Amino acid sequence: MEEHKKPPIGVSPAWFEIPNRIKVLSEAISRFTEYENFNRDKEFTNAIRGWAVEIECHCDTLKRLLD
Repeated sequence: MEEHKKPPIGVSPAWFEIPNRIKVLSEAISRFTEYENFNRDKEFTNAIRGWAVEIECHCDTLKRLLD
């Protein structure tokens, strides 16, 4: 993927913001899975599931933008 710099002002465009959001969500998932009892804690499991669903939605959005 070609690297682009964030525009200096205003709202971030999708091509910049979506990949960054996916990165933040995947880092959160990684941190939560390091928690030793995450598989026994519904709150943690639900958070991870929600983030995974959000990542899927962002991937779908990127795909539509590329089509």
